[in-house]
Amino acid sequence: PDARAWSNLASVHYAQGNLREAIRAYEEAVRLDANSGTTRRSLGDSRAKGGDSARARSDWRAAIELSRSALRINPRDPRQLKNLAICLAKLGEREEALRVSAQALESGPTVADTVYGAAVVHALLGDNQRALVRLGDALELGTSPALAERDDELAPLRATPEFRALIAKAKIS
Repeated sequence: PDARAWSNLASVHYAQGNLREAIRAYEEAVRLDANSGTTRRSLGDSRAKGGDSARARSDWRAAIELSRSALRINPRDPRQLKNLAICLAKLGEREEALRVSAQALESGPTVADTVYGAAVVHALLGDNQRALVRLGDALELGTSPALAERDDELAPLRATPEFRALIAKAKIS
């Protein structure tokens, strides 16, 4: 198994709520590919959900550095910009998170994953209205409504009628 396989296994464990195994699998993925900012962010997310906020914050800081390093090679990589923006938002770096999220959208304005990332950034920063607008855009571009329904970062939106309407519309389309 390579880093990608371990990361995929970790994602399954995370989705099933088996955080201890998710963390273990993400740690193995990071060991095999120490340069993946997205895997490092996911490890931090698993630790945060498991209650280890100090180590989660450390992982998000490491993910920020990994994404910044990758952006030195390709400054317009929407995946790295999205990852960087989300980690900055998780650490409360509001202005920089919004700036980087805007850069990601400029680099990939019709890429569903990039637009979805902007929705996550706004949700993490407590701007539910903008998060809902971006989520609607992402769903129109093909983001899975099932992903949005189970994404922990979008939890504050789930109870709103606007969120439910967006998901219902996406399921019909």
